[in-house]
Amino acid sequence: MKIVKSAALLLVIILMFSFSVFNMHPVKVSFYAWESPELPLFLMLIFAFALGVAAAALWGALRAVGRSKPAKTKAPHKKKRDDTRSGGREERTVHEDESPQNSDESK
Repeated sequence: MKIVKSAALLLVIILMFSFSVFNMHPVKVSFYAWESPELPLFLMLIFAFALGVAAAALWGALRAVGRSKPAKTKAPHKKKRDDTRSGGREERTVHEDESPQNSDESK
């Protein structure tokens, strides 16, 4: 596994080196009145990529902080008095999804 990681790292380094050699011509970036100094194209692209990675990491961190509030959970069981048994002195566990039953079924 260590050999595979080393080979992948070497491949990335070779690709970055060849990219930088083929993109050495100077470029100038302008935005409204601001202009950057003339730098090689590969440096501008690496800077833009790094800025995008930093912005994505900041956005993800801000979203994670917003989600860190404890979630509101419903209580799974409630105690409810059952008036039909023993004169209303016993309690039974009722799930929230159960509908209350009508104990008066005289027709």
